[in-house]
Amino acid sequence: MKYSFIVISILLFTLPMIAAAKDGTVTAAEGWNNSAGFQTSYDRLVKLTTSEAIERQNGGFYDQWQQYNFFITNSSIDTQTNITTGDVGGLNVTSTHCGHSVAQQPINTSGTNDISAGDVACIVGRKMRPILKGLPIALLLLTGCVATSQENIALPKGPPVQTVSTPYDRLIACVATNARLHGVWAVGEIVDATGKFSGEYAGTGKYVSQGAGDMMQTTLLRARAESVVNRRDPRPVITEIQLGIRDAKQFLLMDYYISGSVNTLDFIPGASAELTIAGIGPRYRQNRALVGLDLHLTDARTSEVLAAVNISKQIFADEAGFGIGRFFGDTLVDLDISGQNREPLQLSLRSMLQFGLYEMLSQLNPDLRSNCQTIVDTIEGVEDNAPSPS
Repeated sequence: MKYSFIVISILLFTLPMIAAAKDGTVTAAEGWNNSAGFQTSYDRLVKLTTSEAIERQNGGFYDQWQQYNFFITNSSIDTQTNITTGDVGGLNVTSTHCGHSVAQQPINTSGTNDISAGDVACIVGRKMRPILKGLPIALLLLTGCVATSQENIALPKGPPVQTVSTPYDRLIACVATNARLHGVWAVGEIVDATGKFSGEYAGTGKYVSQGAGDMMQTTLLRARAESVVNRRDPRPVITEIQLGIRDAKQFLLMDYYISGSVNTLDFIPGASAELTIAGIGPRYRQNRALVGLDLHLTDARTSEVLAAVNISKQIFADEAGFGIGRFFGDTLVDLDISGQNREPLQLSLRSMLQFGLYEMLSQLNPDLRSNCQTIVDTIEGVEDNAPSPS
């Protein structure tokens, strides 16, 4: 399965060229029982049907190589049939693959007619079509991508599981070293307020992750807050209180909590360029999306907002490709190769939350900026658009 796509593309691209590289024509006689003619089941059926029609005529018979008809009473046995006196060798013309047959004398009335023709050439390229149509299915069966309803297909092995990391992990480590997050910290709601939904083949869902609050809670723990209480899902604790097996007075009171919203998701119109000469050429396309959020650090005892920050980031995506569309004989071969790159939206959201925590703490502790700002400056794509104080 690992290289099946590459193998299928190469085979589909090279088989028509192999067929065109052959002599291009074979005689009908050679194509009857010879693989050089790429004889299909349909071709055989047409010939057998033709032979049965001839045998039903007065005094006619057919031996699969020569046709003998002496008496035809004012009838036509299709345009595919050649009527001979027995001197035609290896001829059976069909309207699907073979060329024109030449007759010395047309048959318009009953009687004996002497008609002869030489071997008729068949175009090999056209006979390749049934093979090309069935080739992808055959390759899928061979690679194990398709199985019967009673079998399980082999599951592909992907990359290993790893810990999520962002370029701002070093910044949070610096915060943990240089800031002292005293007291009890919690995370409230960081809601998705973009109002944007995505309709995909798997269903309808929101573009932005609904777990921004959980990301921030993990960031607080990595920043070594003195104490972090879980207010993200209080239902298990509330259930125990309602059952009378836990005392609510045992809970720690919050000193600070962080809340906010992801409130901006704008899709910026992109640009593309494509150049094609004689069916061959490259293309390039670029798109961007703008994501923004607001965060607030609140004193839980007084509900005073101690710090606030608004952050935005452009999500970058591009695509480069190369296409070939050419005729090989009378067979059209269309090959397209492309690669896409897109910055992960949810991973970028985690980076924005990490940077947002640093910014809010820097507003309360100016020394933190002097110790950790160098890390921010080294991260590609960070830009400070805040107005300078007058």
